[in-house]
Amino acid sequence: MSLPSPPRHLIYVDVSIVSGGSLPIPTPTFPRPVINVSFAENVPSTKVQIDTAKDRSGSDNNNIEYSIVQDEGSDKFLLTLNRTASKTLLYLSNKVPLDREEMDRYVLNVSAQDDGIPVRIGYLKVNVLVLDANDNAPTFSSELYELNISESAPMNAFVFQMTASDVDSGPNGSVKYRLIDSYDGQFAIDSNSGDVTVAKSPLNCPSSCLISTNSMRAQTRSCSEFTCMISVEAFDSGQPQMSSRSYLAIYLLAENNHSPVTSFTNVQSNNTLFLSMNSLKDETVISIVKISDDDRGDNGRVTLSLTSGNELSVFRLDPSSISVMYLLKIANVDVERRAKKLIYNLNFLASDFGTPRRWS
Repeated sequence: MSLPSPPRHLIYVDVSIVSGGSLPIPTPTFPRPVINVSFAENVPSTKVQIDTAKDRSGSDNNNIEYSIVQDEGSDKFLLTLNRTASKTLLYLSNKVPLDREEMDRYVLNVSAQDDGIPVRIGYLKVNVLVLDANDNAPTFSSELYELNISESAPMNAFVFQMTASDVDSGPNGSVKYRLIDSYDGQFAIDSNSGDVTVAKSPLNCPSSCLISTNSMRAQTRSCSEFTCMISVEAFDSGQPQMSSRSYLAIYLLAENNHSPVTSFTNVQSNNTLFLSMNSLKDETVISIVKISDDDRGDNGRVTLSLTSGNELSVFRLDPSSISVMYLLKIANVDVERRAKKLIYNLNFLASDFGTPRRWS
């Protein structure tokens, strides 16, 4: 070192001596400190190429080894090298199929270590995103839901909300609904919300003592109840589409809307019956009385009684083997009693067993 003129003050100079006259050895460096990669779930041994590190220390120190620093989930990944005369290729692959529903992202720390003395190590942060596959069907919280509703429920009345969930993401986890059986269009469902509503009124469902589905058997509460067993399907928007089903048992609560109606055979239009009382034998059937009621269950179960006009006990009303029919007979009485009156004004009372009861 030379100076242009003698110094006026003392000058202190620190001198560092580097072995061999070379510069300090740099640390292996990746082109980018952080990268993002993605793997599809449920796919084994997917390979993703990542950039290699550069070592500017010279030819003696360019043999770099790579490894994944141990951390959560790092055991599921593997680094592989493909060295050629002109280039080294570095790949990151998954050792096992990844499950997005178990873990949807990983953070890996990749180290690059040279073989110099002293050893220099550089690091690369790898953000791994697990892409969703449509590997889960929507699921309901129950296989069977049960509820009561009036048979006279009005149009568009809310019945029940069917709800299913799908752990997939995006379109694969977007759930919609449809009815497999609407009972002749009596029920409808909102495809987005799962709300089941009344589409026809009044409702009419078959009577059943036992309901059987694919995976369960449900006992209804009595044989007189009328039940619609609706099958609801939840499906996603993935490819391929996946779906599942649940069942909605709707028990109709009958309402007593109708009074019993009676009709007689062998009578004239004015409800008059002409008989020759002296010639009739005991137990002769003089008329068949039919009763009908458009209600269901106890509301439609009827009985008939002879309330007045038979003070002499000339007539008798017997139930037939058919529950909606009665036999009006001549009672077992003597002819003299029958002949005491020329005209009998008989009054009948038909009633049901509903709540409240109705008569006619």
